[in-house]
Amino acid sequence: MILDKIKAFFRSGSKGSSSTTKRTGGQRTGTIRYFNYRKGYGFISCPELEDDTFVHVSDTNGSLRKGDRVTFRIEQEDKGPRAREVEVVK
Repeated sequence: MILDKIKAFFRSGSKGSSSTTKRTGGQRTGTIRYFNYRKGYGFISCPELEDDTFVHVSDTNGSLRKGDRVTFRIEQEDKGPRAREVEVVK
Protein backbone atom coordinates (compact mmCIF):
# COMPACT_ATOMS: atom_id res chain seq x y z
CA MET A 1 0.00 0.00 0.00
CA ILE A 2 2.76 2.48 0.90
CA LEU A 3 4.74 1.42 -2.14
CA ASP A 4 1.71 2.13 -4.37
CA LYS A 5 1.43 5.65 -2.93
CA ILE A 6 5.14 6.25 -3.47
CA LYS A 7 4.93 5.06 -7.05
CA ALA A 8 1.86 7.20 -7.69
CA PHE A 9 3.60 10.26 -6.31
CA PHE A 10 6.69 9.81 -8.46
CA ARG A 11 4.86 8.87 -11.67
CA SER A 12 5.81 11.29 -14.35
CA GLY A 13 3.19 13.85 -15.18
CA SER A 14 5.29 16.67 -16.49
CA LYS A 15 8.99 16.65 -15.88
CA GLY A 16 9.51 20.26 -16.91
CA SER A 17 10.46 23.01 -14.51
CA SER A 18 6.96 24.43 -14.36
CA SER A 19 4.68 23.00 -11.72
CA THR A 20 1.25 23.94 -10.54
CA THR A 21 0.92 24.43 -6.81
CA LYS A 22 -2.35 25.30 -5.14
CA ARG A 23 -2.89 25.79 -1.42
CA THR A 24 -5.83 23.63 -0.38
CA GLY A 25 -6.80 24.60 3.09
CA GLY A 26 -5.78 25.61 6.57
CA GLN A 27 -3.75 23.89 9.16
CA ARG A 28 -4.50 20.24 9.87
CA THR A 29 -3.40 17.75 12.50
CA GLY A 30 -2.31 14.21 11.71
CA THR A 31 0.03 11.36 12.60
CA ILE A 32 3.25 10.32 10.89
CA ARG A 33 2.39 6.94 9.42
CA TYR A 34 5.73 6.32 7.71
CA PHE A 35 8.95 8.33 7.44
CA ASN A 36 12.38 7.40 6.11
CA TYR A 37 15.11 10.04 6.52
CA ARG A 38 17.51 8.08 4.35
CA LYS A 39 15.08 8.40 1.44
CA GLY A 40 13.85 11.84 2.52
CA TYR A 41 10.09 11.34 2.56
CA GLY A 42 7.12 9.86 4.36
CA PHE A 43 3.35 9.99 4.75
CA ILE A 44 0.97 11.64 7.20
CA SER A 45 -2.36 10.08 8.12
CA CYS A 46 -5.15 12.56 8.86
CA PRO A 47 -8.68 11.55 9.93
CA GLU A 48 -10.14 14.45 7.88
CA LEU A 49 -8.60 13.18 4.64
CA GLU A 50 -9.34 10.09 2.59
CA ASP A 51 -5.72 9.30 1.67
CA ASP A 52 -2.36 9.75 3.37
CA THR A 53 -0.46 12.93 2.52
CA PHE A 54 3.09 12.91 1.15
CA VAL A 55 5.71 14.80 3.18
CA HIS A 56 9.28 15.59 2.10
CA VAL A 57 12.09 16.13 4.60
CA SER A 58 12.56 19.69 3.28
CA ASP A 59 9.06 20.57 4.56
CA THR A 60 9.85 19.68 8.17
CA ASN A 61 11.65 21.63 10.84
CA GLY A 62 12.86 18.75 12.97
CA SER A 63 13.01 15.01 13.33
CA LEU A 64 9.90 13.03 12.47
CA ARG A 65 9.21 9.51 13.68
CA LYS A 66 6.40 7.08 13.05
CA GLY A 67 3.56 7.89 15.44
CA ASP A 68 4.44 11.58 15.96
CA ARG A 69 1.44 13.93 15.97
CA VAL A 70 2.04 16.85 13.63
CA THR A 71 0.40 19.98 12.30
CA PHE A 72 0.72 20.78 8.60
CA ARG A 73 -0.75 22.61 5.63
CA ILE A 74 -1.61 20.92 2.32
CA GLU A 75 -0.64 22.13 -1.13
CA GLN A 76 -1.99 20.42 -4.22
CA GLU A 77 0.81 19.86 -6.72
CA ASP A 78 0.87 18.21 -10.15
CA LYS A 79 1.74 14.87 -8.56
CA GLY A 80 -0.82 15.10 -5.75
CA PRO A 81 -1.24 16.57 -2.27
CA ARG A 82 1.89 17.47 -0.32
CA ALA A 83 2.27 18.48 3.32
CA ARG A 84 4.04 21.78 3.99
CA GLU A 85 5.10 23.54 7.20
CA VAL A 86 5.14 20.25 9.14
CA GLU A 87 5.72 20.63 12.88
CA VAL A 88 5.60 18.08 15.69
CA VAL A 89 2.85 18.73 18.26
CA LYS A 90 4.27 18.68 21.77
